[in-house]
Amino acid sequence: MEGLYFYGCAWAIWIITTFLVKKESNIRLPIACLILLAIIISPYTIKIRGTAVSYISIFMILVIFTRIGYFTLRKKLYFFLTSLIISIGYGTFLLFELFDPIWIIFKREWMLALLITYLSVLLQEKLAWRISTLIIGCIYGDIIFAVIIQRFSFPYLIGSMSFLDICSLASILLFGWEGIKISISYLESLYHAVEREKQKTT
Repeated sequence: MEGLYFYGCAWAIWIITTFLVKKESNIRLPIACLILLAIIISPYTIKIRGTAVSYISIFMILVIFTRIGYFTLRKKLYFFLTSLIISIGYGTFLLFELFDPIWIIFKREWMLALLITYLSVLLQEKLAWRISTLIIGCIYGDIIFAVIIQRFSFPYLIGSMSFLDICSLASILLFGWEGIKISISYLESLYHAVEREKQKTT
């Protein structure tokens, strides 16, 4: 079922921010409201120059662009460059899938999510920037793919439920990667503390 990963991930984030994050936190209410609004508008689409575009893809672009609008020109340029690289990877994958689907060896959602997760980890350092770059890059890639297949008169929805599933899977993988990094860092600090204690006792 398309949209399952998206709805599962979105509701999980909403529950965590609403019930588990401290009420004094400044990000609690904005994130909860944004996630709830994203869930509400996710089924709706609009036609732009004959191409169907989901409201949620426009919504995500506006939210992320508003966020990066406060950063320096250098950071903005790097963000757009990294987003462009991810969009090329995303769009190329979709084109290969369309014209030569035999090389899709397991579920396309997971293959594509692994690809864009790998690219975002290489290109960005912070988790928030990785997710933002990933989402914008995927939307750009979806737009590129839609423009190309329009020449063949194929119907295509930019920001479909399948697209949202891929972004959600990639975001989950990024959170998992961040969790592994934190765990390794904690274990390293614990190991060094034990080593220091051993040195003191000897």
